Amino acid sequence: MSPYIAPRTSGEMIERLRRHYIKPGDPFAGGAFLTEVALGDRRADALYVGFASSRGEHLIGHEVKVSRSDWLHELDQPEKAEKWATECHAWYVVAPSTAIVHVAEVPHGWGLMVPNSRTRTRLDIVKAAEIHLDRRPSWAATHAIIKKQDTIRAQLVGEESRKVDAKHRGAILRLEQRVRELEAAALTDQRAARGALAIEEALGAKVSAPGYGDPALVFPDGSPLNSRELVATLATFLATTATERNELASWRIRDLTHTAESLRAAADAAEKAAEVLR
Repeated sequence: MSPYIAPRTSGEMIERLRRHYIKPGDPFAGGAFLTEVALGDRRADALYVGFASSRGEHLIGHEVKVSRSDWLHELDQPEKAEKWATECHAWYVVAPSTAIVHVAEVPHGWGLMVPNSRTRTRLDIVKAAEIHLDRRPSWAATHAIIKKQDTIRAQLVGEESRKVDAKHRGAILRLEQRVRELEAAALTDQRAARGALAIEEALGAKVSAPGYGDPALVFPDGSPLNSRELVATLATFLATTATERNELASWRIRDLTHTAESLRAAADAAEKAAEVLR
C-alpha cells in the first residue's frame, strides 16, 4: 500500500469531506453534498444535507482552512461564518491537522474535523459541534441550497448531453463518410458503364468483366477472345481523350478483327485435322 499523504489543498480537503459523508458509488447516499453555496455575500465551503433519519436529517455546514494564517484571519472576523453557521444544525471547521487549527481556538459551539490517517475517506471529529435541532433554515438559506442543487443538476445534464452529442456527431460523420464513399463508388460504376458501352459500340463486341483467362470479349458471331493484352488495351482506351479514343478504336478494331479471323482460321484448321484423324 502506498504511504498516506494528507490533503493539503482546499480542493483535496473538500473531496475528502465528500467521501466522509457519501461513499463513492453508493446509490443510496442518504444525503446531498454541496460546495461553495452562497448566501448573500457569504459562502459556505461545504454543506451536507441529510435525508435519512439513520444518518441524521441535519444541515451541517463546513469551513475549510488549509493554512495557519488563513485560520487566524478567520478568527479575527468570526462574523463572516456566522451568517451560514446560524442557519445550520451544526457547524464544523475542517483542517488538514490540529497544527493548522488548534482545538482550543475553535469557537464555542463549533466542531473540528481532521483527516483520519488510517483511511482515505473518513475524517476524525476532534471536537464535536453542538447540534441545534431547534434551528429552521430560513427561506434565503433554503433557496440557496435548492439553487445550488439545480446548478449541479444542470451541469450534469449538460455534460451528459455533450457526451451524447459527441457520440452522435461521430456516428453522423461516419455515416456521411460512408455516403460519400458509396456516391464515389456509384459514380465510378457509372463512368465504367459508359466507358464499356463506348467500347462495345466502337468494337462491335460485348464486353464482360472476367478474370484473366476468361472470355473478355465476345463478337456478334459468338466467338470469344482471351487476351491479357486486351485488358491493358481497354485501360488505355478509357484513359484517352475522345479524339484519341476514336483513333485508338479504329486502329484496335482492325487489329482485333485480324486477330479474330486468325483464331477462326486456326479453329477451322484444327477441326479439319480432327476429322482426318477420325
